[in-house]
Amino acid sequence: AVAEHIVFFCVAWWVLVRNVKGPILSLPFKGILRENPRIVSFIFNSNMNVFARNSTRRFDVFLLGGVVSHIDIGLYEIAKRVGLAAIRLSRPMQFVVFPKLSQFWERGEGLRIFKLVLRFGAVFTIVAVVLVPVFVIWGEEFITIAFGQVFVAAQPLLILQIAAASLFMVGAILNSALLSIGRDGVLLGVTVSASLVFFALLIPAVNLYGIVAAGWLHVLMSLIWCAGCFYFFVETAGVKKSGTTGIQG
Repeated sequence: AVAEHIVFFCVAWWVLVRNVKGPILSLPFKGILRENPRIVSFIFNSNMNVFARNSTRRFDVFLLGGVVSHIDIGLYEIAKRVGLAAIRLSRPMQFVVFPKLSQFWERGEGLRIFKLVLRFGAVFTIVAVVLVPVFVIWGEEFITIAFGQVFVAAQPLLILQIAAASLFMVGAILNSALLSIGRDGVLLGVTVSASLVFFALLIPAVNLYGIVAAGWLHVLMSLIWCAGCFYFFVETAGVKKSGTTGIQG
């Protein structure tokens, strides 16, 4: 993981040096803050958004460790890792589309932002519609080939994780859209709220219904996150009944 980030940093630095004239490290920091007054809050909000979203896949095991058996934890982790692999399908799209959305926003082209969001959302909706039934039908075979016959009991958890990952992929474009239109604070609020719901319900739900409840909570959290992102995106982009889109202040 460390090597991956180092490689990305080196490539980004190489691209930056090639495209920015003058010595980059000698640029005055005060000038950067003056030209970009929200850059500090943007960096904080965007990074905390990632941390809050990932917390439900990092700290859940610590909480579940005292509630369910090690076997259940193992099955849950297998399903979660497959779901995480599916989520990674949408990450390159977020990096590619963010600069274009930011350009549209600066030009006041709200309608183009809305159309681009709809197109990418439609693409990943199609992916989700295909992905979930595939694991419903062939989930056992996949687990047997990838992990072994002994882990077949993870299929219900795997289906729930794929469903949660599919919802996230559908809404991933909204993540980029809210960042590009200056609603990073709102995005953080939505992510933190969805994560708090997950953690608040995790132990009671698992005590009542078993480890499968944790999978359902991932689906619920993804639904809350997608709905919140969509609501605030539409509110900010100013989608009107006439079908046009204007930029609101």
